[in-house]
Amino acid sequence: MHAWEVQPTLINNVKQHDVAIVLTGVLNLDKEPTDRVYFNKGVDRIYHPMVLYKKGLVKKILITGGNIKLNPKPDDLCEAELLERFLLDCGIPESDIIVEPKARNTHENAVYSKQILEAHGWKDQNVLLVTSAFHMRRAKACFDKEGINATVFSTDFYTSDATLSFFDLVPDQGTMGLSTILMHEWLGYASYKLMGYI
Repeated sequence: MHAWEVQPTLINNVKQHDVAIVLTGVLNLDKEPTDRVYFNKGVDRIYHPMVLYKKGLVKKILITGGNIKLNPKPDDLCEAELLERFLLDCGIPESDIIVEPKARNTHENAVYSKQILEAHGWKDQNVLLVTSAFHMRRAKACFDKEGINATVFSTDFYTSDATLSFFDLVPDQGTMGLSTILMHEWLGYASYKLMGYI
């Protein structure tokens, strides 16, 4: 997992960007009451772009991700809309948040984001792509395929930089869970390659 994750970028090394594109996939959409946002692991995906915005390093935040529920209710908000609500609650102006509510997978994140970038006249060298470190390779490949040469900003790391110890060599439940996540991502990458998405 450590070898697969795209390593973090120092915030001091981030240049100013017109927009940060944030991929969804971090919320519990089935929890009630619906008067708040419930995060699963991965809150870094929205927290770090918010910090970059507050530091003046990104001018706008584009959140891409639609409703992936099997049986959504008519009044259900999609994940991008819920994350917009979170940013608004944190004091980000509505005028600096763009919601893309249709994408159901990483390929569609790239396709629909490209349409928005073109509509705003943003150049791809001024685009920051934000997603989990383990997912960044597939996301970056999808955006590259659509002609968006975005700068990557990895978040939501599963690994640490601690030195290896004896106990790291003993199988445990956490390690097996990481293996499952990594295998899922590798299969996703391979299937996207077969479908021509990357």
